[in-house]
Amino acid sequence: MRTTREKLVDDFAEMLTEAEELMKRAANETGDRAKDLRTQVEAKLLAAKSRLQEMQGDAIDGAKAAVRVTDDYVHDNPWQAIGVSAAIGFLVGEHHDAQLNVRDQHHQRDEPGEAARVGHHFVAAEFVQPPSQAVR
Repeated sequence: MRTTREKLVDDFAEMLTEAEELMKRAANETGDRAKDLRTQVEAKLLAAKSRLQEMQGDAIDGAKAAVRVTDDYVHDNPWQAIGVSAAIGFLVGEHHDAQLNVRDQHHQRDEPGEAARVGHHFVAAEFVQPPSQAVR
């Protein structure tokens, strides 16, 4: 079974192909026939735009419904919502810390000129020497 997204992509690809073919035919035509083909292309594009606006409205309505359901759940179960939020925050923090540790291990060097790790901050291992004074 095809998903709505796949169907939408297929529908738009078909519409664009048809519009492209009509434009190519219109390029070879003159007068009323060319005008008729351009009108058909405009109709195809208008139908595509209308379909997109319809789907956008459906998506907004779905999102609003999800927000209402979530809001109701949080009001009905505040402690469970706090617990879930805390658990998600903890997991995100652990993942972030693990990423920092991997990055720190990758960048940590004992070679001169490289950055040396101090906590989560990096400091230069060498300092730039001031230019020597010109000899006269």
